[in-house]
Amino acid sequence: MKQVDFKEIEKKVRQIWEKVKIYKTKLNVDKNIKKYILDMFPYPSWSGLHVGHWRWYVLSDVMAKIQKMEWKEVLHPMGFDSFWLPAENYAIKTGIHPKKTTFKAIETFRKQLDETGNWYDWDLEVITCTPDYYKWNQWIFLQFYKNWLAYKKKAPVNWCPSCKTVLANEQVENWKCERCKTPIEKRFLNQWFFKITEFADRLYEDLNKLDGWPERVKIMQKNWIWKSEWSQFKMYLYVENKSSEEREEVWRESIVDFEVFTTRLDTVFGMTYVVFSPEKILELIENGKLNNLKNLDEVKNFCQKVISKPDIERTSDKSKNWMKLEGLYSINPFNGRKVEVWIADYVIGSYGTGVVMAVPAHDTRDWQFAKKYNLPIIRVIYPKKKVVFRFEENLLKDKEEAFKLADENELFYRLKDRYFYGWVDIRDEQFLKYWLKRFVNKDLQEIENDIFVWDKDGYVSEKLVFKNIEDFEFQDNTAYTKKGIVYVW
Repeated sequence: MKQVDFKEIEKKVRQIWEKVKIYKTKLNVDKNIKKYILDMFPYPSWSGLHVGHWRWYVLSDVMAKIQKMEWKEVLHPMGFDSFWLPAENYAIKTGIHPKKTTFKAIETFRKQLDETGNWYDWDLEVITCTPDYYKWNQWIFLQFYKNWLAYKKKAPVNWCPSCKTVLANEQVENWKCERCKTPIEKRFLNQWFFKITEFADRLYEDLNKLDGWPERVKIMQKNWIWKSEWSQFKMYLYVENKSSEEREEVWRESIVDFEVFTTRLDTVFGMTYVVFSPEKILELIENGKLNNLKNLDEVKNFCQKVISKPDIERTSDKSKNWMKLEGLYSINPFNGRKVEVWIADYVIGSYGTGVVMAVPAHDTRDWQFAKKYNLPIIRVIYPKKKVVFRFEENLLKDKEEAFKLADENELFYRLKDRYFYGWVDIRDEQFLKYWLKRFVNKDLQEIENDIFVWDKDGYVSEKLVFKNIEDFEFQDNTAYTKKGIVYVW
C-alpha cells in the first residue's frame, strides 16, 4: 500500500493559498456577505502557544473556513495582548528590555499559528503595545472624559513598600509581593474610573433583542449587570458623649456625614445599625475623620486584612466578619432612634455608597448578627395576617435549642413580664405547632386554644389573649420612595 505524504500535500496546498491570497480580507464589500469572527488575542509569553490556544483557534478557524466556502467575506483577525504583567516580571528577572522579549515571542507565535494552517490576514494584525494600537485607547479615553464618563477618585490598591509600586491581585501571594515577598499594604491612591453604570439600563434592556442567544446566557448577563432600584439618604457619625435625645447638641458634635445605600427604603424604620465597608472606613481614617475612634488600631488592621481578599470571597455566605466602631454612633433620621455603627467584610466599597443599613427583621444575615450581639429587631413589613400567641416562660424547655430553631425559621418572639410572646406569618403555622409541641411543657390542645390570628384591623378572634399589640413592637409607619436620593433633616 502506497504511503501518503501529507507534508508534501500540505506544502502544495499552502503554495496555492499563498498564490491566490485566500486569507486576504476585502473590507469594502456588501454588508450581506460580511462575516466577523473574533478570537481572544493571546498574550505572547516567552514559551509560545499552549494547548488552550490551539483548541480555540482551530475551532474559530474552522468556522471562518466554512463561511469562506459559502462565499462570505470573512474578517478573522489575529493580534497580541502584549501590555501585561509577565513581560514586566520577565524584564525585571532577566534585565532584558520587554520590547525585545515581547516581539521575539510574537515571532514565535506567528510561526506556530501559521503551522496550524489558520487563515489570518497578517496585514490586519493587532499588537496592543504599539502606538498604532494604543493611540486609539487614548482617543477612546478622551471621548469618555469629554462626556463626563471618566472621573478620578481615591480607591484602595495593593502597595509593595519594597518595590514601591502598585501590584495587581495576580501579583499578590499570601498577602505578599510575588517578586520580593514583602508583605503588601493597602493604600488609597487617586485612580481613573469609568461610569459604566450609566449604560446599565441600556445593556440590561437590549439583552432582550439578542435573537438566537441561549436564555441561560442572557440571564447570566442580566445577573452580572445586577440591575436594582435604589435609594440613598444622609446620616451622621457622632462621638459617644451625648444622649440621642439632646438633638441640637448631638447635631453640632457630628464628626462626619455619610450616604447610606439601600434597595429597600420601605424597611428603613426597622434599621437598628449601619454597616460600613472597610474601604470607606480606611478612607475616613486617612482623611483624619475618625480620630475619636476608641479602637482605631484594631479597626485599621481589620480593614487592611479584609480588603486584601477577593470580592467574591468577601460576599460569600460563609463570610461573616464584623467589628464595631467603639465610641461612635449614628441616628436613624426617620425615627430618631440611636443606631450602632459596624464594619463588615461583605460590604464592598465600590457597591452603592459603601455603607448599608441593617434591618435585622427583614434580612437573614442582619437577623443572625442582631441575635448574636443582642441588638434591637424591629419588624416593619409584615403579612396581612399573622399567628399570635403567648405562654408562661417557665413552660419553655431546652431554651437554647428552642431559640436557635426559632431564629432559623423567623419565629418572632420576646420575653416580657415572665411571659413568652411570639408570632409568625400565618403560612408558617405548621412550623409553629411543631415548635410548640417540641419545646413547651403544655398540652397541645390547650396551646392551640391560645393561638390567635391577627391582621391590620385587629384580632379576628374574640377571645383576646393580650389587649396591647405594642407587646410585639409592630410599626405601621412604613416609608416608600421612588428611585432617587432622599435627604433627611
